[in-house]
Amino acid sequence: IEESDLILFLMATVPAIQRPSFEEMNRLYEQGKPILFVLNVIHNLDDDSGLMLDEFLEASGKVVFDPEELQGHVDRSEELASKHLGIDSETAEICPIHAQAAFLSTQPEYEAHADALLRGSRVHELLRMLSEDVKENGVRRRKQTITGGTMRAVASLKAQMAGKRDALERQTAYLEKKNRHSGRSSGP
Repeated sequence: IEESDLILFLMATVPAIQRPSFEEMNRLYEQGKPILFVLNVIHNLDDDSGLMLDEFLEASGKVVFDPEELQGHVDRSEELASKHLGIDSETAEICPIHAQAAFLSTQPEYEAHADALLRGSRVHELLRMLSEDVKENGVRRRKQTITGGTMRAVASLKAQMAGKRDALERQTAYLEKKNRHSGRSSGP
């Protein structure tokens, strides 16, 4: 995470999974990294009947990206981003995809449908968003990452040196006390 310029936060359209994910994400967000939310729309295309896959292919994936249902998930994601990360819903970037369709497009048994699965997965939209972000913010974010990493390394070294200084001061005080005590007891 320290070396990343942008965090891709993959979340599912299952509410029970989202809340703990956002709570954990807060720890990462505190590092000041920008976040692109990737919303994985959950619809099993690999069921035994093949009906969902057929519907998905016929509708170019639109069957799993129902606008009303999707908006509910986007609204919930924006609410959680605001609550747990302090991100304004206007600035939260959320890209819905169907990761299973993208994965199935790489499997030999789905080779005949690979292009349609990939198109329907909307992974191309995620790649477009990433490409735009790199073009618009890449150099600045890279500099911020390098600067931030350097500052964290310096702070860590500073803390280590302070710890060693404190240990040396304690050892010095101990030796001075021991030296004074041994000087008194050695007498003429």
